[in-house]
Amino acid sequence: MSGKDQPYLSLQYGEEGEKAAVYDRRLKRPLCLPGKRETWNVRGKSAVLVCPVAMTAAEKCKAKDRSLAEGYAVRYMMSEAEAITRYHLFQNHGSLGTEFVKVINIHTYYTDLTLVRVQGDVVTPVLCQKIMTGGQQLTFNLTEYYMNKLRRVNGDIRGDHASIHMLRNMAEEAKLRVAGNRLPEDAFIFRSPKDHIKYRLRVFREDYEKMVGEIMETIFTYDAKLVEKSAAYGYPAPGTVLLAGGMSECQACVQKAERNYGSTRVIAYKGKSAALLGAAGWLAEKEGAYGMDRSAGQYVQYGTAL
Repeated sequence: MSGKDQPYLSLQYGEEGEKAAVYDRRLKRPLCLPGKRETWNVRGKSAVLVCPVAMTAAEKCKAKDRSLAEGYAVRYMMSEAEAITRYHLFQNHGSLGTEFVKVINIHTYYTDLTLVRVQGDVVTPVLCQKIMTGGQQLTFNLTEYYMNKLRRVNGDIRGDHASIHMLRNMAEEAKLRVAGNRLPEDAFIFRSPKDHIKYRLRVFREDYEKMVGEIMETIFTYDAKLVEKSAAYGYPAPGTVLLAGGMSECQACVQKAERNYGSTRVIAYKGKSAALLGAAGWLAEKEGAYGMDRSAGQYVQYGTAL
């Protein structure tokens, strides 16, 4: 990777490990880096650290210390909600004027609901609600769905941890397959470590979308409380809902959100990349526009400083 052409880096420590993106000046857009860190040329590059919006000060210090110890030239920290909103701005070629945006960021084990104020190029999260349900809940529900099918054919695996672990991994794969296509059903062969019998397990799209709907309804219930809180503070209703996270790639998830928010525009982004890409694009614009304060011999701190 050429340091000359890709000087701006965004970094994220998440549930799925370390991820990063760069801004490519030749292509004039941010790009996600491959998963293997040894292929990244990071030393000396200006970096922004992307963190969950509800991260505590102690957790931020720990993440900052880790990034510096690993050789990143971290100059800024940015919340995921702000970074996703900035990616939305980047996709829309700049300012959206003055408005409020709601970010629903579905992680593996939890979901962040954040109300974000957009004033020109100033993006400020103003209210946040963290709820303990996320994409992994769909995997658990799907695993239970398959276990019920096995019990009906005398293939009960309750209490057998090896079998349950294998089935959960296969349910995770099935979840991603169903989210990525529109087939009426998905099926796979499961060979239980308990009895070594092969079973053909399938899930119908109707059942899958019902499980998705149950998780989204939980999110909407908590979001209704956030709406009440934002109204109490005098904030207007958001003009756009940004749906991010792994489940945002599921059409049923998007459709549920569209029905729930009615006339409010719902836009789905891939949450595993949107925050990183938004932060990398923001850093490129800031340091690309203002660059080095040559009189002081150091970078000027624009945006959210460490």
